[in-house]
Amino acid sequence: MTLVNQRFCEMLGYQREELVGIRFQDLTFPDDRQEAERLFMHLAETGEPFDMEKRCVRKDGSLVWTAVSVSALTDDDGSIRQVGFIAIDISARKSAQEAERLLASIIASSNDAILSIDLGMTITNWNAAAERLYGYTRDEAVGKSVLMLLPEGRHDEEPEILRQVSAGKVVEPYETQRRRKDGGLVDVQLSVSPIYDSNGTTIGASKVAHDITARKEAERLQTVLTSELNHRVKNTFSTVIAIARQTLDRDGTDRNQVSAFQDRLISMAKAHDLLTHRDWQRADLGELVSQVLEPYPPERFDIEGCAVLLPQKAVLSFSLAIHELATNAAKYGALSVAQGRVSISWSYEEAITRLRFRWVERDGPTVQPPSRKGFGSRLVERLLAAELNGRSTINYDPAGVICEIEAILDPDAAPERR
Repeated sequence: MTLVNQRFCEMLGYQREELVGIRFQDLTFPDDRQEAERLFMHLAETGEPFDMEKRCVRKDGSLVWTAVSVSALTDDDGSIRQVGFIAIDISARKSAQEAERLLASIIASSNDAILSIDLGMTITNWNAAAERLYGYTRDEAVGKSVLMLLPEGRHDEEPEILRQVSAGKVVEPYETQRRRKDGGLVDVQLSVSPIYDSNGTTIGASKVAHDITARKEAERLQTVLTSELNHRVKNTFSTVIAIARQTLDRDGTDRNQVSAFQDRLISMAKAHDLLTHRDWQRADLGELVSQVLEPYPPERFDIEGCAVLLPQKAVLSFSLAIHELATNAAKYGALSVAQGRVSISWSYEEAITRLRFRWVERDGPTVQPPSRKGFGSRLVERLLAAELNGRSTINYDPAGVICEIEAILDPDAAPERR
């Protein structure tokens, strides 16, 4: 190099005196050097100019992409004595091209079906996964209406999606169905994003379809199995009740005890019903209370509490405990007289996963402490407390029975709140 301008110095990070006298090829990135020298030697022999894009090494070791135009400078006799280089920094453009190439590679190799449409619902792009999912090749799909993928009854989806996208609204991912080339339906989860032009105007939408057929089939199978399990559990309870009647309901047997045993089994069966609604993992405390108290007039109760999901192991015990409290109230307490009422409340401290439950009877007969503890008292004070990792107390206040339960729920089965 015999002459360089200030802009060239700035591009490469050198001072002018550092560049004059060294070979331009020595600033070229090694991977590009062989082609640059080949073109240079061809120019030296023939005088034919050339253009190329290559990477140059800056003084600090970083790379800069340049677009180089090279031409021969001849003497009066036509001899080539010098060569002129015009170099333009194209790093920003190359970065954008690389990002675009990477994005295109991601789209092409994605396992999710990705397609794009214009505002007229015409398919403008179609990746390999879309071919596998829908059965149409790229040539068969591009240029066709996306409505060909919609099954009967869903043709309003695409216009609505485009309306929302054009209005700048966010289209949340949603589950739907699409029709394959062979006419079969496939369950997909769709994500939709707007496509903008250089001016920021919406010109179409991109759609990513994730095949959820296996999951939906598993959910359908799980529903069938859960229904079958629920049916068998009910049959088991019915069988146990029938055996109890045949075994216990005889002369000399306390009919009240037989009835109490039967009611407890029914309470357990109803608790199982609640568990089936949540895949046998949890049950909502409010739903549990409402179900157990169905046999009683709702106006006799004041119920207040947040939404808390009880862990599976506590559902049956809690159901039996509330059943026993209600049964005793109907026999001896607030529910045994017309004016009696029961207040039920609970709260949940999320930070320490603590549940507080309270049953308070009022306006009933004067309460006398029992001479001995029955099944219900033992259940509340022992079994339920153990299942819920807490403590419980029953206070036989003359004004009405008060039962308080405090439990620390398993953090791994933290309640959901609504």
